[in-house]
Amino acid sequence: MQHWFMNLERVALSVLLAATITYAHRNHVRPATPLPEPVEQVSLRSVSIEGDLPSGWTVGAAWQIERGGWWMGGFSGLEFDGENLVTLSDSGVVHRFTPPGPHAESLELRPLVLMPEPLSRDSEAILVDGDRLRIAFEGDHRVADYRADGALESDVRIANLFKRNRGVEALLAGDPAIAFGELGDVALSLENEPRELEVRGARYSVTGAARWPGSDQPLLLLRQFGLFGMRAFVAAADVGEDAVEVSELQPLPLGRFDNAEGLAVRAKAGGGYEVWVVTDDNRRAPLRSLLVRFDVAPDGWPEGLSSD
Repeated sequence: MQHWFMNLERVALSVLLAATITYAHRNHVRPATPLPEPVEQVSLRSVSIEGDLPSGWTVGAAWQIERGGWWMGGFSGLEFDGENLVTLSDSGVVHRFTPPGPHAESLELRPLVLMPEPLSRDSEAILVDGDRLRIAFEGDHRVADYRADGALESDVRIANLFKRNRGVEALLAGDPAIAFGELGDVALSLENEPRELEVRGARYSVTGAARWPGSDQPLLLLRQFGLFGMRAFVAAADVGEDAVEVSELQPLPLGRFDNAEGLAVRAKAGGGYEVWVVTDDNRRAPLRSLLVRFDVAPDGWPEGLSSD
């Protein structure tokens, strides 16, 4: 009887989670006012992340970011720009901030509202390219370039290879950049004429992508959404002429209500790497906005990296 009630509870939680995500996907609403201040201070609460990790990985620090105005939460992308981290909310707001230290209790965000609205809603992935921002939009299959002041520079509708609200979820830097669809089975090489790539071995949704510094090797973030909630993975990948081969899926010990959607990597001065992950709370409980730093030893997974 106890086992039956546990299964019922899991089903109920799964239905709640699915309803939360569906509601948020249909309501990427951005009010006209109030606009965020040039600098927004938000509170951080340290959280515990425990469980199995890839070889040579440890949890350096993890925080829950408090909910704030409409420009807060819904974090769906993460990228390093020099020494700063840049994250993207699904309502079209880019936030720059200095990576917090392990004992930080607050975060100073510098928000940039993308214009025009409503074109900047449902923003899901970001690349920093010099003084430009490249943003991918999931719902209507677009990739757009913005100037440093948030003004739209170019807007390209890409081939409609993806299902509604299952469009581009991750961008991988490169020449050309690669756009991954959320279902994890197809990607686009963003050349002058975008070219379709088959994605093999992903198994789950591709929600984030980065390259290891000093190496051309990609690192992917994946999310499994199932009956009992969500699971997060990282994976190695190889980009070929016609396909992206995904391999060595490694679980990350995030919670079943942690919707991992952004990934960034940088080298550490003493060797090794920092891998940062951000989660999307869709502005609804029980999901939460987490910022997690994983420390990777020089000889950690995957093999063959060198941060010297």
